[in-house]
Amino acid sequence: MFMSRSRGKTTVLRSSGQRLAPIDPETAVLAARGFTDTARQVVGELSGAAGLPVWLVNRVAGDAYTTLAASGGRAASQVGVTLPWRDTLCATYLSSSGCAVVPDVAASGTAPVVAEKWGLRAYAGMALTSGDGRLLGTLCGFSREPLDVELAHWSSAVLPAHAEELARQLVAALGAAAHARAGDAEVAAASRDELTGLPDRDGWGLLLDREDDRCRRLAEPSGVVLADIGPVRTARSLRRAVAVVQETVGADAVLSRVGGRQLGLLCPGQPADSVADLARQVRDELVTSGCEAVTGWSVRIGTRGLLETWWAAENDLLLARTRQVHGARVSG
Repeated sequence: MFMSRSRGKTTVLRSSGQRLAPIDPETAVLAARGFTDTARQVVGELSGAAGLPVWLVNRVAGDAYTTLAASGGRAASQVGVTLPWRDTLCATYLSSSGCAVVPDVAASGTAPVVAEKWGLRAYAGMALTSGDGRLLGTLCGFSREPLDVELAHWSSAVLPAHAEELARQLVAALGAAAHARAGDAEVAAASRDELTGLPDRDGWGLLLDREDDRCRRLAEPSGVVLADIGPVRTARSLRRAVAVVQETVGADAVLSRVGGRQLGLLCPGQPADSVADLARQVRDELVTSGCEAVTGWSVRIGTRGLLETWWAAENDLLLARTRQVHGARVSG
């Protein structure tokens, strides 16, 4: 079991300030499972009928493009693989249009390097978007042979119906996951650190376990920030440091006490740049308040779980503390 502490502040939506009502975690699991089952069914149907033998359903979160379902040839080995969004055919053809069918990539004049690398000649894809237009994923198909005109028209006709249903189920699964997080924070808080009232290492473990499961099912981005607040001489100074961090992170992270002078922040739904910014903000605010603080951070990448992400954040924290000590010696 991972070890952590958490704070219920993440139950507030940044966009509206509306507090999420917790739900049974199993409800969120079933919603994610329903989306995955539908994705597998869709790629299976399309790979046998659309003239494009390989079909994928992918999640897009920040710059991460992760395959959640695949059908055709050796495509199944791509499930769980994460690529930079900017390096994909979907980014090339769907960034300016929600739906694209390219019968001959080589003849289109915009053949990306990835198509040349894998010998891909035909592409069809459609974006999976939320109600407010945010890109959540893609449904796409590939072929090593050009696509004839009749099949290109057929793909254009069938893609929207499949993509809209996938998008609907993905939005529902992500919404259920957000509500389940609210419940996680409340359950984790039942195992409290007496001095701060934050969840303790057992609570931290529960948070990481549950969030890791959501990440694997829905390719949700997530990060860990660790803050070493420096020497703590009184309970009052510890509580003051905790208050500074709580004020800084707001609804962006779940806060826990994971060690004598170490705080852990779980950042669900946050891509790498956001986690890095949060780590810097926490460090700067703690230092401004008088703490000899350093922070370390890491994000979940590909199939790496949140336990490994926590370890990576520990290593980053150690490097930061080493740099701080070395800097003090040089200036002294």
